[in-house]
Formats: sequence, C-alpha cells, structure tokens
Amino acid sequence: MRFNFKRYAAVAVASTALVAGSCFAQATPIDVSSVTDVMSAAGVAVATIGTAGLSLYYGIKLYKWLKGAGA
Repeated sequence: MRFNFKRYAAVAVASTALVAGSCFAQATPIDVSSVTDVMSAAGVAVATIGTAGLSLYYGIKLYKWLKGAGA
C-alpha cells in the first residue's frame, strides 16, 4: 500500500482551516487590559533594576579608572 501525501496534506489543510475559522468565531472580545497593566508595571520594575545594575557596573569601572589615574 502506497502512502498518498497529497491526499493527507489536503485533509490537513482543510481541517486547519476549519479549526482556525472556529477560533475566530467568538462573539465577545477577550479583555486583556489586566494583563497589559501587569506587564506595564513589571516593565517599570525591570527598567529600575536594570538602571541600578548598569550604574553599579559603570560606577566600579569609573572608580578603578580614577584610582589608576592617581597612581
């Protein structure tokens, strides 16, 4: 028995189209405002921690540079 790729590919494409169509058939939109609020708040925290980390890193480099210039 030969395996017919074309026939199974056509079935796969047709079933994917049916599944995708049913996913977009919702009548009510999904409310994502709470998720975006949490992500915005987390973004502020990440930016603050990142700024502190970069300040520490470059502060140490500046200290070593100034210490080496005085010797």
